[in-house]
Amino acid sequence: ILDFAIKMARLDHVGGEAPAQRDPNIFRSEEMVYLHLYIPQDIAHDTVEELGKQGLVQFSDLNPDVSAFQRQYVGDIKRCEEIERKIRYLQHLISSENVRLPAESEFVPLTLDDVESHISDLHAQVAEATEHVEELTMNLNQKVETDFVLKSCDLLFKSINVSRGLDDLTHGDPLLEHDIEASRDASRVKSISGALPESKARAFESVLFRITRGNCVVRFSEEAVELNDPRTGEVTLKRIFVVFTSAHRVMEKVTKVIDSLGGSRYAFDSSRLSSELSELSLTIGELRHVLNGTRAARATLLCRVAASIQQWSKFMRQEKLIFHTLNKFRFDDKRTGIEGEGWCAKYQLNQVDHALLYASTKSRSDVRSVCTIVHAREEPPTYFITNKLSSGFQAIVDAYGVANYREFNPTPFTIITFPFLFAVMFGDVGHGVLMFMFSVYMILREKKFLAQQNGEIFMICFGGRYVMLLMAIFSIYTGLLYNETFCVSINFFHSPYHAHAIKPLHHNGTWNYTVTKDDRTYPFGLDPIWKQAENELEFTNNFKMKMSIVFGVIQMTFGIILSSFNYVYSKDWISLINMFIPQMLFLMSVFGYMVLLIFVKWGTHYENTHCAPSILNTFISMFLSMGAVDSVDKGCHQDELIPNQANVQVALLAIAVISVPWMLFAKPLLLRHKAAKRCNYQYSALTWTDPIPLDEWCRAKGAHRSRVEEIDLGHHPQQDPDFHHHFDFAEEMVHNIIHTIEFVLGAVSNTASYLRLWALSLAHGQLATVFWEKGVVETLPKGGVFLVVGVFVWIMTTVGVLMVMESLSAFLHALRLHWVEFQNKFYRGTGRKFEPFTFKVVDESMHE
Repeated sequence: ILDFAIKMARLDHVGGEAPAQRDPNIFRSEEMVYLHLYIPQDIAHDTVEELGKQGLVQFSDLNPDVSAFQRQYVGDIKRCEEIERKIRYLQHLISSENVRLPAESEFVPLTLDDVESHISDLHAQVAEATEHVEELTMNLNQKVETDFVLKSCDLLFKSINVSRGLDDLTHGDPLLEHDIEASRDASRVKSISGALPESKARAFESVLFRITRGNCVVRFSEEAVELNDPRTGEVTLKRIFVVFTSAHRVMEKVTKVIDSLGGSRYAFDSSRLSSELSELSLTIGELRHVLNGTRAARATLLCRVAASIQQWSKFMRQEKLIFHTLNKFRFDDKRTGIEGEGWCAKYQLNQVDHALLYASTKSRSDVRSVCTIVHAREEPPTYFITNKLSSGFQAIVDAYGVANYREFNPTPFTIITFPFLFAVMFGDVGHGVLMFMFSVYMILREKKFLAQQNGEIFMICFGGRYVMLLMAIFSIYTGLLYNETFCVSINFFHSPYHAHAIKPLHHNGTWNYTVTKDDRTYPFGLDPIWKQAENELEFTNNFKMKMSIVFGVIQMTFGIILSSFNYVYSKDWISLINMFIPQMLFLMSVFGYMVLLIFVKWGTHYENTHCAPSILNTFISMFLSMGAVDSVDKGCHQDELIPNQANVQVALLAIAVISVPWMLFAKPLLLRHKAAKRCNYQYSALTWTDPIPLDEWCRAKGAHRSRVEEIDLGHHPQQDPDFHHHFDFAEEMVHNIIHTIEFVLGAVSNTASYLRLWALSLAHGQLATVFWEKGVVETLPKGGVFLVVGVFVWIMTTVGVLMVMESLSAFLHALRLHWVEFQNKFYRGTGRKFEPFTFKVVDESMHE
C-alpha cells in the first residue's frame, strides 16, 4: 500500500504536476525557501496574476501595522466590490427570470477598465428595463384590481335582497345578520368599497365589529384576485369588500382601519359602471402589450448577459484577490516598484522564475522582476504533496495539528494502521463488503458527485472515499480472521473437529455429543467450531483482549522509534540519548515484557488450564513483591513462563526504575551546561563599548539579536532554538517533569486505552448476533409474513445500527488511538500549513 501511495503521488498531485524525475517526499515536508521579490510598479498586477495562476508563493504581510482602510490598493478593492454588486444584481435577475445559462464560453478580459465599462453599460440598461417593468406591472395591477373591484361590487349590490332596512331593526337585533336594500333608505346608508389582502380579511371584519359596536355590515367577494408583486415576484391574493354604515363618524373609523391594514379604497358609481369597465378593459390590454414587449427586450438583454456572467464573476473575484495580495507588498523608497516576501517550495524556484519572466514579457516591460532568497526568522510553513489516496489520511493527521517544518509525517503509516485498527473493531466480511461497494460506487462516480456538490454530510463521506475503501478492505480481512460473515461462521477449510451424536438410553432422554479432532489445524482464521462451543465468548474475549494489548504496545513502540528520526534529523543528540533511550527501556521493560509473556503463554501447551499462570497476577507480584513469581496451584509443576523469570523480572524492574530519573534530570542538566558554554563563547567573541556582566548578557541576549547574528556558529540560527532565546533552567526542569510524568502514566493509560479494540469488537459481534438471531433465525420456522418482517427488521438494524452508528463509533475510536496513543509519542503538530496565493480558491468558491 505504501509503494502504491508513492507511485500515485508521482502521477496524481493535488497541488499540480510533479517536476520531472523527482519523487515526492512523503515522510517529511518539502524544503521551503523565503523569497524577496522586487517588482516594477507598472507590471505588479500582471506579475501577481501570473503567480496566482501557478499557485507557488505564500506571501507574507509586510504592512501588519497598517489598517485595511489605509493600504495602497483599497480603492481598487472597493471598485471590484462595486462591480461584484452589479454582477450579483444581474445574476439575481437571471435566476428570477429563469434565463437558461449557456455553456461556458471562452472569455479573456483585456483590462479591468474594459470589464467595468461593459458591465456598467449592461447594468444600466437592465436596471432601466427592470424599472420600466416594475412601473408597468404596478400600473397593470392597479387597473386589474380596479376592474375586479367594480365587477365584484356590482355583483354584491345586485345580490342584496333584504326584507327590511336599517329603520326596521329593533334594539338588540344583531346588525350583521340582516342584509340591506340600498334603495330602501339611500339618504342614510353609506358604503365604501375596496380591496384587502386575503390574509387580513378576518382581522378586518373583527376590528370593524369592535370599533363600530356592530353598526356596520361587511361583505366580501367569493373569489380573490391574483396580483404579482413586481419587486419580490410573489403572488398576492386580494379580496374585494364593501362596508355599509349609516354614521359619518363610523365611516371615518372604517377608512383609518382600511389604510392601517394595507387596503385600497375605490369609489363605486353604478351609473358609470359600464363606461368605466370599457375604459379599463382598453387600458389593461394596452398595458399588457407594452409590458410583454418590455419584458421580452429585458429577457433578450439578460440572455446576452448570461452568456458571460460566470466568467465575469470569476474574473472579478480573481482581481479582488490580486489587489488583496498587492496590499501585502510595500513600496520601495522611490516608489517605482514594490517589494514582497513569501515562502515557496525549493523545487518550484524555476517555476517562480519562469512566471516572473513570462509576466514581464507579457507586459512588454524593459525591466523584469527580481527574485532573491533571504533568511527568515520565522519557521517555514509545512507543505506535503498529496494525491487522492493520501489526501484523506493527511487531513486526519492535520486535524490533530499541522506538522512542524520537516517533522516526520505520520501519514504514510496512518494509511495502513488507521484502517487496520478500524477493522479490528469492525471485522466482518459481510459488513466490509457493503462498505466496499459503497466506497467503490463513490470512486467510480466521483466526477459526477464533484460537479453536483450534494449535501454537506454526503460530501464529508465522499471526501474520505479512499479512506473508506481501505477500511472496507481491512474489515473483510479481519472478518476472515474472525470467521464472521454477518456474525455467521463459514466452514471454508473444513473444521478438524467433528461432533457425533449419542442415542439416549431412556425414552425421554436427551441427545449427547462427543467431539473428535483430526491431526491438523484450521489453516486460516478462527475455527468455525468455536461458534458451537459453550466457552466461545470466554475464548474470544480472552483472545481479543490480549491481541489489543499486543497491537497497542507495538504501535506505541513504533511511535517512540519515529521520535528518534526527528532527533537525528534535527541533530538533537541530547534528546536522542536522554529521552528516546530511557523511554524505550521503560516501555520494553514493562509492557514489552508483558507482550513477550502473552506470546509465550500462547505458544505453551498446558494439560490442565488451571496450571496456566495468570499474566495479570504475574505483573502484580512483579511490582509488589520486587520481581517474585506468583505461584499457581499446588498440583502444577511449573510456575514460571520463562526460565529464571524471577531474576529477569528483578532486572527489568531495575531498568524501569533507572529510566525515570534518567528522563527527568539528564536533559535539563545537559542543556544548562550547553547554554553556559554558549554564553561564555558569545561573550568572549563580541566587542562591547561598555562591559556587561555575563549573567546580564545571557539574560538580555534576546534584545541584542543584531549583534548575536554576526556570530558564526557553523549552522543556520534557526536550527538552534536556544540561540535567540534565554535559557531558563527552572522552566526547562518543570517542562521535563511534566513530560516525564505524562510519559510514565501515559504508558499505563495508553496501553489500557487499546482495550477499546477488544470492547468495540465484542460489541459489534454481539449486536450482529442478536440482530441475526432475532430477525432471521427465530422467524425462519414461522415463515410467511413473520419471515418477511423479520428480514426487513434485520436489514434495517444492520444498515442503521451496524453500518452507520457502529462504523462511526469505530472510526472515532481509531481516530483517538492515532491522535493520543500513537502521535503524541513523536508528533508535535504545532506548525502551520503552506497556503500559497492561488486562483484555485476562486474556482472552489464558484462551485459552492
